[in-house]
Amino acid sequence: MFSRTIPRVWRAVFLFLVAAGILLLPASHPRSLIAQTESADETVAEEPNPAVVFYTKALNVSEEEAWRRLMLQGPMIEVGNKIAEAEPTYAGSWLQHEPEFRLVIALTAPEGQAIVAPYLQGVEWANAVEVVQRPKTIAELEALLNQVGEVTSRVEGVSDLLYGMGLNIPEGKVQFYSPTPEVLRDVLGRAPAFRAAPVALEEMEFVFQAQRLEPAVLRYPYLLGGTFLDGCTASFPVFRHADLRRYMSTAGHCPNHITVQHPSAPSTMSGIYLGPVVTENNPFVTPPVGPRGRQADFQAHATTVRDFDLTNMIRINSTENRRVVSSTRKATTWGAAVCKYGRSSGSTCGFVTNINYRPVDTWGDAFTYVLVGTPFPGEFACPGDSGAPVFLFVDGGPNVAGLGILAASEAGPCDGSSQSFAYTLDIRT
Repeated sequence: MFSRTIPRVWRAVFLFLVAAGILLLPASHPRSLIAQTESADETVAEEPNPAVVFYTKALNVSEEEAWRRLMLQGPMIEVGNKIAEAEPTYAGSWLQHEPEFRLVIALTAPEGQAIVAPYLQGVEWANAVEVVQRPKTIAELEALLNQVGEVTSRVEGVSDLLYGMGLNIPEGKVQFYSPTPEVLRDVLGRAPAFRAAPVALEEMEFVFQAQRLEPAVLRYPYLLGGTFLDGCTASFPVFRHADLRRYMSTAGHCPNHITVQHPSAPSTMSGIYLGPVVTENNPFVTPPVGPRGRQADFQAHATTVRDFDLTNMIRINSTENRRVVSSTRKATTWGAAVCKYGRSSGSTCGFVTNINYRPVDTWGDAFTYVLVGTPFPGEFACPGDSGAPVFLFVDGGPNVAGLGILAASEAGPCDGSSQSFAYTLDIRT
């Protein structure tokens, strides 16, 4: 299912080059870091770290505790990455936030503790790692999801009932997302075609989703990720090995001819053409455009034709920037608290609730999207946020790890009820 990848020349999509003359952001108070400024005399108001604000509200913990946990996310995910890459019995990993904050590693092998122990040598937070046994490896779960998806596609009468599918990694269950979960369960249970499903209906999970995810797009200083575009949002600077050149990315379904709405530039620079598309993967047309079909939503623009300079930094809110120092595999981000900054809804944060999500109808059989949700209805992601960089904070706050590019949001009109968005492009696979 995940064998198709962007060609090698595009695998290193995050720009990690440190441009000469660009200063690192200074480390300061973890919850309110000063924005990078153009001059020493310029005063910039502090804004609370959006991840800390979200986490304290969602988990009812202190700011200090929220910050401690958020800073552990990156190292914990990296340990999960190592185990996922090396251990054939790997059955998933996730961050548990309640009743205690911990990293949970699932293996099919009964001797899980002994297998994980070498990966935790010298790790200060090793006592916050729990090892559990599960009956199926992550590869087997993903194959199961594909099989159930294929069977479901042959069931008639579910187009208005099924909004998405995915995997509940901690429970090892296939998930169906629906505005009427019990009705969908009943329809599938009575469908002759669904009898070919490889697991019983009772072993599947039906999750309420109020609205479909829809494309989150509206019908000459440094150009940073998170900069507003005409109808979309700039994502991450990218680097192509073939010619050692840098490009700016956004969602593949955004217009090819797109302009920059630079927040700090004079009005004479607003609305300037971003530059021509050099590669594109658009899953929203039939047939889809690009080498990954429905499985990715990505395009890159050559900005040098408009003299836009690129650097490995993104905007995290209206006044602050952060340096992108790494990328993170989606495979070990289940449960992570992540954020995005988009043109329409600004800075919002939520938890990763599914790493094998596929919104039905639009994406075909592409179980490659990551679903992010929040328990707080509002303007979580809206039209215009397409392309927004999705990230998590690392290194004590001055830096971020890139996760992917926002592709779609629930509640397309942005009526204040949006509680989820999906992003794509597992950068390192």
